[in-house]
Amino acid sequence: MGIDVLLESWRQVVRSLPDARLAIVGVGSQDADLRALAQKLPIGSVQFMGRLSDEMLDEIYAKSWMTVVPSVALEGFGLISIESQARGRPVVVTNVGGLAGTVAGLDTSLVVPPASSEALAERIIGALEGNRPSSEQCIASAGRFNWENVARQHLSLYQELAN
Repeated sequence: MGIDVLLESWRQVVRSLPDARLAIVGVGSQDADLRALAQKLPIGSVQFMGRLSDEMLDEIYAKSWMTVVPSVALEGFGLISIESQARGRPVVVTNVGGLAGTVAGLDTSLVVPPASSEALAERIIGALEGNRPSSEQCIASAGRFNWENVARQHLSLYQELAN
């Protein structure tokens, strides 16, 4: 999925910002390999959270400065990106599938090339140092994806196709 790329980039992040912490949410078939990669990083800089309830996920978003979606394979739609923005958190995404569209109009520098740990590290460091959209900007950006707006866009598309 790209978590391996994120872990590689994290080495550079903690070199620049030693107090930075990374919480990895979710589980997958590569867990053992990813944990082995994380063991090579400074102790305590990475925490594997596993699968979380919606309530726990809300707590993680509230405590976080940002979210990273480092996908390297086709990603149809970036729900994690929208959820993060809706909670006022900026998100760094890779230019894979629909991810870039989730931050379109917010800040194009939040989109990095897939599988580039250097570009990902550079953008994470920039965001952690303050070069990121405000909470209000993130919430407004996520508003583009609310049910009313999505329904309006679909209706417009259907009307255009019918004509």
